[in-house]
Amino acid sequence: MLVDDGDPTEPPTKDRSGVNMHPSHPPLEVTHVGPSPSQLGGMETVLRAYSEATWPSFSMSVVTSSVRGRVGTRLRTIFQAYREVRRARHRCLHFHLSHRGSFIREGFLILRAPRTNGLFATIHGSDFVRTTRESWLWRLIYRTVLGRLSGVAVLNEDARSAVTGLVAGTSVSILPNPGPIDAQPEDLSFTGDRKVLFAGRVGHRKGVDTLIRAWDSVRERYPDASLLLFGPLDADLDPDIEARLPEFHRGEQSPSATHAALRDSACAVLPSRAEGQPMFLIEALAFGVPLVVSDVGGMPGLAMGCGLVVERDNPGALADALCEVLAGGEPVREMRKRARDKYAGSFSIAAHDERLRQFYGLAPSRSIVQER
Repeated sequence: MLVDDGDPTEPPTKDRSGVNMHPSHPPLEVTHVGPSPSQLGGMETVLRAYSEATWPSFSMSVVTSSVRGRVGTRLRTIFQAYREVRRARHRCLHFHLSHRGSFIREGFLILRAPRTNGLFATIHGSDFVRTTRESWLWRLIYRTVLGRLSGVAVLNEDARSAVTGLVAGTSVSILPNPGPIDAQPEDLSFTGDRKVLFAGRVGHRKGVDTLIRAWDSVRERYPDASLLLFGPLDADLDPDIEARLPEFHRGEQSPSATHAALRDSACAVLPSRAEGQPMFLIEALAFGVPLVVSDVGGMPGLAMGCGLVVERDNPGALADALCEVLAGGEPVREMRKRARDKYAGSFSIAAHDERLRQFYGLAPSRSIVQER
């Protein structure tokens, strides 16, 4: 844990690594380590937020530890990351992990990193909790890596319980992902011509089959409603569902294209079977777009007050929830207002900067929890 600098004329305090810190010190240098921010994906979006936004308390940079591509390219990337991490002796290092292979790749870097200014990590993976429960081997690997860290950030209570069960002596906090979007919907009662947007991997884990089956009922009640699916296609859907995708699927889209679609959407939907805290939903909150999500991971907390939560694998309940949002009126107006307020209070740069100060130990310790 780091301790903030005091007045330079006052005796400095030290963190447990022996680093002297003062409030008047320049912004803390933080190096984030994870997948390339130039790629599409949830963790990549988080890393873009850290690297591209202006942070009041921090000087942020990103070291890329993984890229998609040939084996040689991936090996060169991890080797270069190793060199960068070993040189980062005067920086706070913040690693971004998912599950399984990430704990081998980034875990190797964590085990070899200097601890001069603290080692921290965020666990993003939707399968982290499941593999912790089901595999003694992964529990051993997770415990080895996490035990090296000064602090661990997770996205929901299940993940926090899993981490504390592995490494009881490590500080674990629920820390929402940042969402550096400055967006204001023009009309809080806007229903976007009943456009519904999904963004993520188009496959079984994200519940696309449930969504397609629910959409038949939605269209019976709202023939003018439209559904858009943004994201790469997974080859794990039933043939009957895959045959219907061309009507809805628009492939992978850039962040700017997704934001443009959100501005014109009545609802953001994600009926996943396993999930962490999807950046797509955080971005939807920034645009005041109500959420319809399944009851897994950190999604119920995101949707509380500004959307609806349904049982996973339940097309009928999903259709009813979508229709409730598409009906518009005062309930939707209130959802949109609360979505904007939740984004400002929990996910804006100002809000996240303060939470990071607490997480790194630069501010008085308070419980860092997801806004509900």
